Amino acid sequence: MKKAFTLAGSALIVVALAAFIWCGLLVLRAQLAQRRGSAVLNRDILIHPTDPVAIQPDRPLGRIDIPRVRVWSVILEGVGNETLALSVGHVPGTALPGSDGNVALAAHRDTFFRGLEHIRVGDRVVLTTSGSDRGYRVDSTRIVGPNDVWVLRETGAPTLTLITCYPFHYLGPAPKRFIVQAHPESNAP
Repeated sequence: MKKAFTLAGSALIVVALAAFIWCGLLVLRAQLAQRRGSAVLNRDILIHPTDPVAIQPDRPLGRIDIPRVRVWSVILEGVGNETLALSVGHVPGTALPGSDGNVALAAHRDTFFRGLEHIRVGDRVVLTTSGSDRGYRVDSTRIVGPNDVWVLRETGAPTLTLITCYPFHYLGPAPKRFIVQAHPESNAP
């Protein structure tokens, strides 16, 4: 019996160690993607400071920064698992960062958009692209169902829509979505 407990304990230690290493590799991979994306974006800003954002595979569309809640990430195209493991994703079919229209960005609640739990109306959001920096002010937050895609519709005015899962401290796939909407500082209501 003692040998069985020793063997089980050793197996649990190996499993825990493997899980720890796996999580560490995921975090390292995301950090490397952020550094690489930031370097590419900074180079594009220096070389082509007025070029509009263009979708290219594995090239950042821009960067999002929400200083008060410590959210910072490069933005890649798409909202698939691979993209959201590495960065904030641009929702295809919505306006591109730096352009007018409804720019929709998504990220996981337990990674890049963790800080959205503490966002407030009036917080400043900055989108940086190779063409410009655009400041936004948060004017609303809401909780919607996962099928409420009306938040992605064109708004008729420059809008930034941030999407993450809700509740923030939920185990497993969250049943709702947390939506933050902001407007350019010059157009904020």
